[in-house]
Amino acid sequence: MIKPFNSDTISILANFTRLSFREQCTMLGRDKSGSFHSARDKLLNYIQEEKPHFQERFNYGDFLRPFIVEPERRIERVKAQSGAFIISALHSRYERDKILKLNPNIPCYGHARFIVPGEAKEQMRRELEMLNVTEETLMADLDSSAAAITQKYSKAERID
Repeated sequence: MIKPFNSDTISILANFTRLSFREQCTMLGRDKSGSFHSARDKLLNYIQEEKPHFQERFNYGDFLRPFIVEPERRIERVKAQSGAFIISALHSRYERDKILKLNPNIPCYGHARFIVPGEAKEQMRRELEMLNVTEETLMADLDSSAAAITQKYSKAERID
């Protein structure tokens, strides 16, 4: 379920979003009035725009599951954030229960909401800073570095 950013599977799903809603539903078997072959050919053309040597090797099961995408690590911010992305053909079209009904054996990502009380935020920032998780490390650019240095030394001056 983890794919590099340039994998064929990710190209298929990313270009799937370029199809109209009706064409997407046709490819997913949800709309029988459209032309499956026409939608598939249009998707194939989109993919071949970025990957000219791509051959039609669709695994239609891939449309029914989410994938974690490892991003390209050349960009400093992406590298610093050590993050990944989620891509899915279904997540914006169907609710969690419908995805699980379509295929109960494929994990579905859940949703969680965390509310941080205002009085806990400063302590959390200090703890994250001890782990080197700061705005400067997450947004690794000259502006963030300058802001972090300015903030650090302005705090030091106030303490003395």
